[in-house]
Amino acid sequence: MSATKGPIDTIDELNKQVSKLVEKHKGPEIDAVRGGAIVYRHRWLAFVGFAYLTGFCMFLHGIISLHPLTSLIIFAFMWLYCDVYSGVLHIVLDNPLNIELPLVGQGALEFQWHHLIPTDISQKPFLEVCGDLNLPAVASLSVYCYFAPFDPLLHYLAALKIFNAYYGQFSHRMAHTMANKRPEWVKWMQKNGLLLTAADHWLHHTTYNDNFAINSGITNQIINSMSVKIRSRWFWVSLWGVMSFFDVFFFRSVFGMFVSV
Repeated sequence: MSATKGPIDTIDELNKQVSKLVEKHKGPEIDAVRGGAIVYRHRWLAFVGFAYLTGFCMFLHGIISLHPLTSLIIFAFMWLYCDVYSGVLHIVLDNPLNIELPLVGQGALEFQWHHLIPTDISQKPFLEVCGDLNLPAVASLSVYCYFAPFDPLLHYLAALKIFNAYYGQFSHRMAHTMANKRPEWVKWMQKNGLLLTAADHWLHHTTYNDNFAINSGITNQIINSMSVKIRSRWFWVSLWGVMSFFDVFFFRSVFGMFVSV
């Protein structure tokens, strides 16, 4: 009798694909693997649930404390802003030179391999895809809870940033999912500009120099124009750093001038 096979480990399967492709390609991402780097890693999935729960509590704190119109305006603003943020981050991670940098190096390595294995994000379970954001989620939640444990406006902004990050992961995943495997409601959202379309994102995978936004892609024209005019690697890394560490606090100051909580 043959032994019963257990469930397929998609992370291990992806790393096997990496091993097969190493001999066929050249580049910094290939050199990193040859040097011992592991491209795809298992994430601590329990933290994804913790981040969702914490973010939901912060979201409720904001919704309960803020005027409904204020909540709606901030919600729309953060949805647009996070699309821009996803594009800036994508530009940083798409630069193979950034594999050597701290904080973003592993993400840059995975994005370089995403070019070689475009379906990796649709092969992994969605929780693993969300788990790729564990490090920034840990850092963000720690900072927001430490510096503003009782601020509903900041909590609302922070929760929207976290949720939009996971939203972007889902949007990117759906853009790489076969059409016959996408739910009808996903196709409707893609058709109406609420999720990234497969066609628009595939343009990125043919050139790798445009259409970087992955939340909805609605701000791609802005980011495309900037990426053509500004080629400096360090500009984009610096912009990402400022947006990552100071955006929520800056927006809290701006909205705080018009909102009393």
